[in-house]
Amino acid sequence: MNSKLQKRIPKPAKTEPRTSLKKPQSGNQASATAAAGGGSSGAATANSPPTALGEAQAKEREVAIAEWRKGNTKPLEGLCQRILSEAPNDIFALTNQGLLLARHGDGAAAEELYRRGLEHAPNDYTLNANMAKLMLDRRRWDDARRHAERATEINPKQEVAYLNLSYANFMLGRLREAETAARAALAINPKNDAAFNNLANALKDQGLLHEAIDIYKQALALNPRNTMLYTNLALAALYDADTPLADIVNTAKAFSTQFEEPVVSLRKPHRNVALPGRRLRIGFISPDFTNHAVMFFAEPVLFRLPREHFEVFCYYTYAGGDYITERVKSHADRFRYVSVAHPERTAKQIQDDEIDILIDMAGHTAKNGLEAMCYKPAPVQVTWLGYPGTTGLKAIDWRITDAVADPSGVEAEQYTEGLVRLPGCFCVYRPHIRDVRARFDARYAVAPTPALKNGFVTFGSCNNIAKITAPSVEAWSKLLQRAPSAKLLIEGKDFGNPKSTERLCGQFAQHGIGEERLILIARDTANQYLTYHQIDIALDPFPLTGGTTTFDALWMGVPVVSLEGRSFRERLSTTILVNGGFADDVCKTVDAYLSRALALASDVDALNARRLAGREKMQASVLMDETRYVRLFGKALRMMWHQWCAKQEPQGHPADKPIKEGEDVLVAVNGRRVTLPHARAWLKRIADRAAEETPERAQEASSWTTQRAAMAIAILSVCPEDALAQAGL
Repeated sequence: MNSKLQKRIPKPAKTEPRTSLKKPQSGNQASATAAAGGGSSGAATANSPPTALGEAQAKEREVAIAEWRKGNTKPLEGLCQRILSEAPNDIFALTNQGLLLARHGDGAAAEELYRRGLEHAPNDYTLNANMAKLMLDRRRWDDARRHAERATEINPKQEVAYLNLSYANFMLGRLREAETAARAALAINPKNDAAFNNLANALKDQGLLHEAIDIYKQALALNPRNTMLYTNLALAALYDADTPLADIVNTAKAFSTQFEEPVVSLRKPHRNVALPGRRLRIGFISPDFTNHAVMFFAEPVLFRLPREHFEVFCYYTYAGGDYITERVKSHADRFRYVSVAHPERTAKQIQDDEIDILIDMAGHTAKNGLEAMCYKPAPVQVTWLGYPGTTGLKAIDWRITDAVADPSGVEAEQYTEGLVRLPGCFCVYRPHIRDVRARFDARYAVAPTPALKNGFVTFGSCNNIAKITAPSVEAWSKLLQRAPSAKLLIEGKDFGNPKSTERLCGQFAQHGIGEERLILIARDTANQYLTYHQIDIALDPFPLTGGTTTFDALWMGVPVVSLEGRSFRERLSTTILVNGGFADDVCKTVDAYLSRALALASDVDALNARRLAGREKMQASVLMDETRYVRLFGKALRMMWHQWCAKQEPQGHPADKPIKEGEDVLVAVNGRRVTLPHARAWLKRIADRAAEETPERAQEASSWTTQRAAMAIAILSVCPEDALAQAGL
């Protein structure tokens, strides 16, 4: 799965994915804000009715709102500032100045104005609706839900409030409530494509794929220019076992027809100097520079690409951010907030920055930058990581993959991009990005297989429920029938709500499996790894296999049994297992899949021995060799660049400089960046001073001991394998 006028519902925000390498991906969600002005059906009713104002003042407000609707914000901005200088608590000015600040990316200042307004007018619909939207942008889901719910109580006839409530509930995993709110918006406006979108998202994540796909198509018929509907339709179809791969590719190509073809004539010539060996500017465009699964795979590349050869620009297509966003900012050479609502402006910014290679990390997932890439702002454009399929864009030249995930010969049928197949796996895994110290925490150490204590084997899946298709349920039911003492643990959104588990239990009941054989637990990000302590053997769903979940299971020592298919969506776990040294767990038929799971379950002692050795085996494989991967990634970028240069007028060919390992890897320390050797030397000096401290002094915030830990964390954020930094913890 990752974000606006009442009248104009732009592109949405994002859920936490696990599609491709995203955490369970919810797809684009629609939300909206309202202006506090008069009269139009596209804005909320005026907070200060014209009858309460002088005629001139009322007219000025109406004109300012009208200009704002046309895209000219200056009259409204000037008016609000003037009013607030004279009347600091004027609701009209607080609401609209807050809206303008939010649009300009200053969420904290907008929130302060909204809060001030709500202190004086807690029952104001527009303030509550706009505060809900702001909280959605800032990922404060509970606050968003509270204000959206209040807005629906104040004015139950406004669809905007229900859109925001649907979005907030979805992000909180309250899928039934998200569905209800979306249906309420549709009851008010049966032609609201954004409400159809939110309804389909809620149904998809409940596993109702066919219903969701039908609704996305219905919404596209209403508004074929709604980008999020193409994205969500393509994403939902990836989960669906009944949707042919050709249909998914055609949806991506339809996106190109709608949004790429009309802007080809608007593309500007590139000014990039075609020197093969020069330092390159690499742009990464993504909504996921935050606490998101993509960062488990992006951080090693963003932080370790050698800066002597590459300059890293990050284009963040989401509002706000968190501590991981700040970490990315500290390591990037340039970090820019860009708006998906204005793709032409974003493209201009990228081209003005003279980016040589632009890398999309979202594909057809929420808040992606694909519309901006339609303008071809960089001479070489690439897609990588976030989406297990083609973008459909002719403007994207390459897709980074590997020979197992995408075997030779799939290009013509499955992709519009050329394929760059990296040796080994197409990505590298860094666990515990939320807190690097957790990697060394005893709670996350591999534990003995739970069957030793339980007396029965627990199969399990921590994948998005949308991935648990009818063929998966049928296969898993057969497995439980053949292993009568075993149980199946499934983690899912909204499983704390009994109504949300009824459908899944019903599916298993159709195959003779009672609820007593199922262990259904609610998804909790805090338990991303800890749930695996309860699972003996992980079962991979199909056709869309696990991505991050497969890596997580292997990290915790848990074997993953997977069914090999013919496209990337069906081979994601295949490449992970093959490249991790677990190829025996990849099966070509459902019967082989069941036999492999039963074989693993038949010898608990052998299963335990394998589990206890699994993490060490994974760490020694290419799946976690960051140094190797970044070197290969850099070589692939250079190859793409060389090919572009070969098509340009000759401008000289200086030799590529050899990369000296570690010397131009930079570590962010106290607001500045230093080389890795410099940071390690600094840590040694601090450690020597810390060794001389008394226990009492070591507890103080300014102590050398505290500084040693901070420096160690800074180094481990870039190089988790650094032994000196590990010792510094």
